[in-house]
Amino acid sequence: MSDEPEGPLTALREQSRKGVQYLLNYMLANAEQYLLGLAGKAEGRGEQANLYEAMRELRLKRRALEEKFATAVMSGIDDFSANPAPPPPAPTKPTEPAPLSLQAGALGLMHEQRLEESLMVENVASRARIDHREALLALGRHVSAQTGQRRVDIDALPVGPLALTKHFMQVCNDIEVSPQSRLIFVKVFSRFIIEELGPFYAQCLAGLPVEDDDAAEQVRAAGIEAMAPMDLPTGERHDERPRASAPQPQAEIAWDNARTPLLVAPGKGMAMPRNLLDEILLRLQQQLLDRKKPLANLNPKAGILPFEIFELINAELEEMGQAKPLALSLEVIETVNLVRLLFEHALRDQNVVQPVRRLVRLLQIPVLRAALKDPDVLTGAEHPVRALFREIGTASIGCAPQGDPGGDAFFRLLQSLVGRIIGGFGTDLAIFSICLQELRAYLLTEQGRARLLERHTLTAEMGRSEREAAREAVRKIVAGAVDGTPLPRALTDFLRGSWSDALFVIRLQDGTDSAAWGTGVETTGKLVALVARGDADGFGDLAGPLRDGLRRLGLDAAAATAQVGALEQAVIACATAGAVDSPVAPPNPVRVRPPASPEFLQLVDKLAPDTWVEFRLPGHPPARARLLTMFQKTGEFLFVNREGAKAGDWKRDDLAAAMQFGEAVILTGPTAPSGPSAGGRWGRR
Repeated sequence: MSDEPEGPLTALREQSRKGVQYLLNYMLANAEQYLLGLAGKAEGRGEQANLYEAMRELRLKRRALEEKFATAVMSGIDDFSANPAPPPPAPTKPTEPAPLSLQAGALGLMHEQRLEESLMVENVASRARIDHREALLALGRHVSAQTGQRRVDIDALPVGPLALTKHFMQVCNDIEVSPQSRLIFVKVFSRFIIEELGPFYAQCLAGLPVEDDDAAEQVRAAGIEAMAPMDLPTGERHDERPRASAPQPQAEIAWDNARTPLLVAPGKGMAMPRNLLDEILLRLQQQLLDRKKPLANLNPKAGILPFEIFELINAELEEMGQAKPLALSLEVIETVNLVRLLFEHALRDQNVVQPVRRLVRLLQIPVLRAALKDPDVLTGAEHPVRALFREIGTASIGCAPQGDPGGDAFFRLLQSLVGRIIGGFGTDLAIFSICLQELRAYLLTEQGRARLLERHTLTAEMGRSEREAAREAVRKIVAGAVDGTPLPRALTDFLRGSWSDALFVIRLQDGTDSAAWGTGVETTGKLVALVARGDADGFGDLAGPLRDGLRRLGLDAAAATAQVGALEQAVIACATAGAVDSPVAPPNPVRVRPPASPEFLQLVDKLAPDTWVEFRLPGHPPARARLLTMFQKTGEFLFVNREGAKAGDWKRDDLAAAMQFGEAVILTGPTAPSGPSAGGRWGRR
């Protein structure tokens, strides 16, 4: 006699039980090693102590966590089978964005740690929903067929990412996981459960009956498809790499009445009132913030296509109960096309990183509403809407967040501005002006900080550059004086040691035009020539300048006299015996790759300050830096990041070779190669 409950989702329950056991075994087998790795990378002792405490707590409560999580998932399937989730309610008719309540409950106030935990859980679940969308749709079709529901929201699936995360957090509550360990448990859950849902869903689908692809099933699948979120509002898609394609001419819109029965071509129905159109677009705008009902086809590679917007409008007309077909005016159709072209042009700009482009895509509906309210949005380049759009693109050129973009201050500001526009743009376009002012104020503040840090960076690098130039000059002087001449070991050690240090100090302190520097260079040549001739008698004329030079190192008179005396004895001994050391040939430098071509050397010579370059070095993530200056004495190009801190320095030949081999790419700047820059793309229509 089977212990499994009989019901419409029995097969799914059995397959899910096997999949859950796999996930738990995988997590518990690898969690401790994962936490040890995090502890090794921890920045402070407090963070490290929390990781060790979480590891200890996981050891103590792993059996209870395993049993309760498996039981919770199975109970969730049983509850869903007995009480299927009701269809989502029809949205209420919006007029303006809902005002914020001043009550604590409405504001969602909670403990800061629980808020961070809630955001993390929502984020990992949403990403998993995108990654495994096809499997969730297949499970939704099975659940729909077994329960008789016409439309199933994949967020409500009992084995969906959201349900699994809720079960896990409830289990953490039940087994009383300490507050400092909860976030760490969520990281472990995300790494070994959420990121490994592929095999789990494959197990869930294994053994489920294959359904007939009849008309009723197609209708049900279409209902599930409509409810399935396409993407997070700013979530990354894996098909966003641009493909080269020839621009297609704008063809006349071919109306498909089967797809938009309530929205027809101009002249085929009563014209849609402008206030009704704005009301519908406002509903669509508000759906951008509703993760349970995102816009269909929200995130193609270049914005929402015109006919997709018409389909969205048609769907809203259906939900509003509209019976007679309505037509859009030619002016509205033209505006839809122009706004789409504006976003298509900007979103294809590879100089702006994907996280920023994904975020800006959310503004297409608000900008369309603004353009329909005020025609100057599309005709006036300095209109606040256009200016905000353009300046976001220009300011984003230096934004290249690695890993989680939420850790970048500029990206967080953009998130705030975009969220405020989506949630607060009703009838007044002033919100765009307010956001534009905030963006400019932030950039002005950041530029001030960057310039201050740039000055400190430049001062430090100028000192380093001067030191490098002085050392190189001393090296050349000593090498030129020797020039392959056989010299005794005592003299070569003196020239490359104490005397080189003395010349270095004189060069830095007195400069190349000073008498002390001239005397030092002259003394070097005379000393080498004297030893080469074997003329020990002439050493007495050089003893004074040698002692003076050594005194510049900070040696007292006795120490300087002792060194010069020892050198004199070595020179006399060499002249008497005639024995010298053979010159040592310098090692041949190993050239890793051929030198840069003249074309790229000329390109480097034309680089001007404020040129942005993206470095794509092997083994390193792409990084963007701005050219601050070039030091003439050393030929080094100094680069800084967006905050003004040093990002690297390059020799002329190395930088040219990097550009030739695609490891350094010029993005924008005063002397950038001809082509659309980030600001240009975002600034044009």
